[in-house]
Amino acid sequence: MRSLTASPRRHVSTTTFNGSPIQRRLRFVALCWVWIAVIAAPLLSGSQPAGAQTSESIRSMDVDITLRDSGALEVVETITYDFGGQDRHGIMRFIPWRVQDQDDPTLDRVWQFSDLSVSSPTGAPANLYEYTEAGNQVFRIGSPDRTISGVQQYVISYVVEDNMIESAGQELLTWDVTGDQWDVPIESAHVTVTLPVSPNEAACYAGPIGSTTPCSSASTEGRVATFAQLEGVAPGDGFTVDLWLPNGTVTNLGPRYDNHSEDLTGVPGEPDPFVGLTDPAPGATASAVALAGAGVIGVLYAAWSRGRDDVTWTDGHAALPTDAPPRKRGLFERPQVVVEFSPPEGIAPAHAGVLIDERADARDLTSTIIDLAQRGYMRIVELEKPRFFGRQDWNLELLNGDFTGLAKHERSLLTVLFPGAKTSVLLSKAGASSAARMVELRNDLSKDMERLGYFRGDPNRIRGIYLGIGTVLLTGGFIGLITSFSTESRWALLPIAGLVAGACFMIISPRMPARTAKGSALYARLLGFQDFIENADKEYAQYAEREQILTKHFAEYLPYAVCFGVVDRWAQAFSTLTDANFQDTTRWYVGVGPWDRFVFANSLANMTDRASSQMATVSTPRSSSGGGGFSGGGFSGGGGGGGGGGSW
Repeated sequence: MRSLTASPRRHVSTTTFNGSPIQRRLRFVALCWVWIAVIAAPLLSGSQPAGAQTSESIRSMDVDITLRDSGALEVVETITYDFGGQDRHGIMRFIPWRVQDQDDPTLDRVWQFSDLSVSSPTGAPANLYEYTEAGNQVFRIGSPDRTISGVQQYVISYVVEDNMIESAGQELLTWDVTGDQWDVPIESAHVTVTLPVSPNEAACYAGPIGSTTPCSSASTEGRVATFAQLEGVAPGDGFTVDLWLPNGTVTNLGPRYDNHSEDLTGVPGEPDPFVGLTDPAPGATASAVALAGAGVIGVLYAAWSRGRDDVTWTDGHAALPTDAPPRKRGLFERPQVVVEFSPPEGIAPAHAGVLIDERADARDLTSTIIDLAQRGYMRIVELEKPRFFGRQDWNLELLNGDFTGLAKHERSLLTVLFPGAKTSVLLSKAGASSAARMVELRNDLSKDMERLGYFRGDPNRIRGIYLGIGTVLLTGGFIGLITSFSTESRWALLPIAGLVAGACFMIISPRMPARTAKGSALYARLLGFQDFIENADKEYAQYAEREQILTKHFAEYLPYAVCFGVVDRWAQAFSTLTDANFQDTTRWYVGVGPWDRFVFANSLANMTDRASSQMATVSTPRSSSGGGGFSGGGFSGGGGGGGGGGSW
């Protein structure tokens, strides 16, 4: 046996503060809001831009959407606009039709608008001037020769194409109903969507760009889905609806792309807002540097005091922690690792995976599937691959319905995979009908780590706290930056300090879960076992027990190889053996042709890769990105539509 030095990532830890944990958190949240207030004060004290409509509002925005069989959307917007005592000519409505693609900046995603018509049931002038500007389709409605005031209503109808996209084997309709660039608040918004078929799932989101806060109500009845945001939509917020439909519902799916156009910046009708960057106010630069520096120092202090692992003074694999008080792992200290040829006793593969990378992820769920299969609870049957089109698939068959004696996460996974009396499921469909349960299962795995004493707190929760702090600061900084641009404030550098601090908190969030001394000791042992698994195909060939271990324990150790992310190496080591009597230990996996260890190793690697991809698809909460006009869903501001407007 030889001693190796592993390369774990840097860890950082916890100190004791005065006051209860709740008091400390409240103080920290208060500090974040004070920070945002300091940033916002100079911005909000600036003058309003010309044309700011502080006394105006949209009483209601009612939108009717009909999805054609072709995939085109018929959209009718009924906007009840309160001009108050202002004398205005009408309203302006703009919707993005061209948006730079996030994955390939050389391309723009484009939507095609047609059949535009405008009317006013209240008799307001409804002359239409239509043009494109900054990637937006702009509708200027009204008359330059007449002014109006009070409450007026406008009906805008149009057809938009290339909005429907494919998502996870389904067809997704995502529509940003209001957009986030209105100058005035929207008191209420309602959406009715008529579909060719009943939807598989419906959801809606309201709030700032990227918000996952549900809207006030969402319901479906047959082919009709209705949504409402009764709490209103503030300037800068949005209201987005998502509808998942069966594959094959429409004949034409988007997205459609064109070469990137540089003329996509700005908002129609607004002046250049960047004076705060080109000519900042006296003291703005120094204040921004000071705030950014304080944020960076706060991040470093949090990492040093709360993110380092506890370890014993004799950290190693020889023994679990004693009663001696633990210490904090040094900044550049790495655990001393000794190669081990078996996993530590009593730790499930899924828990080992979380202990290694500090997160409950799709690989941990996949390792549990393999572990349950090799223990006789299910069988994995490889299906014939389609000759020309289609992807390889596998069938999971439940063999043992008695879950007595299984760990909680194992019982939960089997229940999700085989609901009710179901005894088989395609791997490509596994967990798809219970995505929320799969997310909950990952969270339960993370909670187990605190309950079992491996981490000082739930890793997912700890990571979420720092991610949340970063999100608050980033959101505050982003809103401040937008406010400074819209008001032409010369203090635009201050929000950038919030963005810097928020980015730092988000960057360190994956590093903040900290292991206990017990967890650190097991972590060191798992690193030793991981080293053996990773190098079993070559480095440990000189060990006589290597072949014996592979022959006897290949299937038993396979789930650990999955959660370590090295299943291909472990399978390759298995394929190099000369003994032909391995079929008995792999009967839980049924291949297409005659059993062959080389084919088996390759098929197994492909299957675990596909399983991890499927588990990630159904067990990862939708993330947010982008603004009105981007494809996607699962957050406010995604999908087609969006934009905003105001009066003129």
